Amino acid sequence: PPRSTLFPYTTLFRSLALTWTAWLQHRAAQEVATWITTLRPHVLVRYEHLRAWPGQAIHLHHVTLEPVGSWREGLGLPVGYRMRAAQLTWGRADAATGERTVQLDGLTVPLEGLPRQLALPLQRSGFESLTGALHLAAQPPLNGLPWHWTLAWQGDMGLTARLGVRFKAGPAFPALTLQGMTLVDATLRVDDAQGVLDRIQYSAALASRRPVKAWADATVQRLLRAAAAADWMPPPSLVTTLERGLRAPQSFVLKVAPPTPVRLDQVHLYASEDRWALLGVEFALSPPHIASDSR
Repeated sequence: PPRSTLFPYTTLFRSLALTWTAWLQHRAAQEVATWITTLRPHVLVRYEHLRAWPGQAIHLHHVTLEPVGSWREGLGLPVGYRMRAAQLTWGRADAATGERTVQLDGLTVPLEGLPRQLALPLQRSGFESLTGALHLAAQPPLNGLPWHWTLAWQGDMGLTARLGVRFKAGPAFPALTLQGMTLVDATLRVDDAQGVLDRIQYSAALASRRPVKAWADATVQRLLRAAAAADWMPPPSLVTTLERGLRAPQSFVLKVAPPTPVRLDQVHLYASEDRWALLGVEFALSPPHIASDSR
């Protein structure tokens, strides 16, 4: 048929497609607004625009994250401290497990404003910010099992970190405060593929005007004094491993595996000599390794 005959139908189809897309974006915006409101007492989330399609993840572009309230105070951040990401991907919940994923790509964490003990070693090593990708997977309780969260950081500078935590949530969840939270176990693995830890060690020793070994020994003593001031008594095996790690930085694994689940908001009730055994803390050095499932 002539094009003049098909023109009204083409216009109609285009109009329906535009209407459907607009409705879909509006529905996605409502969903995003709901969880942004839930997080508002803890972190302010702003974005420029979003993109969503049926049954797929929601993508927010040019995102700003500003910790507030107890989160800001707990992290020791100044008022107005902000992190930025090129894109935040809010995944759909898995139908079988209920697992939800959040991915932050092009994430920039400014060092200016972070606690001095964390920011200063990195600044001395030539870094002004931490850049990379952050992936969070949260699996809710199933059949009596605890929450299982996995947090993976893939840094542009070659340093990766993967934290897996299993816990039973407290009444304030998802505020992520320690109130009522029961720890089942946690594992932190840090992999250094490009000698970032070596750079930090060298810069710190240079700033202290000491040889590396003397700086490492002084650092261990300073950490032990801080632990004693907080009534913590690290076991000798942990101190020895820490000394080795400071003298020759390398990838490491830190595990916390209590013999029985521990209420984190009640740890202070225990005697200091019992806490390490109570939490089942283990610290081990490992050769450099890049986990294939790190994202």
